[in-house]
Amino acid sequence: MGWRMCIDYQKLNKATRKNHLPLPFMDQMLEKLADQAYYCFLDGNSSYNQIMVDLEDQEKTSFTCPFGVFAYRKMPFELCNAPATF
Repeated sequence: MGWRMCIDYQKLNKATRKNHLPLPFMDQMLEKLADQAYYCFLDGNSSYNQIMVDLEDQEKTSFTCPFGVFAYRKMPFELCNAPATF
């Protein structure tokens, strides 16, 4: 069991240029998949924890707690472009 830090990144998210990537419509995706012979399902449960934060951007994710000052090396959930990056 570990800790999951919940950080308020509202100021960082306001200053971040947004990646606007539209999600495909479900009916379009199902239409493309309908005639395929094979399907692959990937478990994305821990995927956010696999994407590295650029070394120069790690300082932007820093936070203070009773144990010291820390910064994320892997992408946290709270950043505005995290879903588009994932």
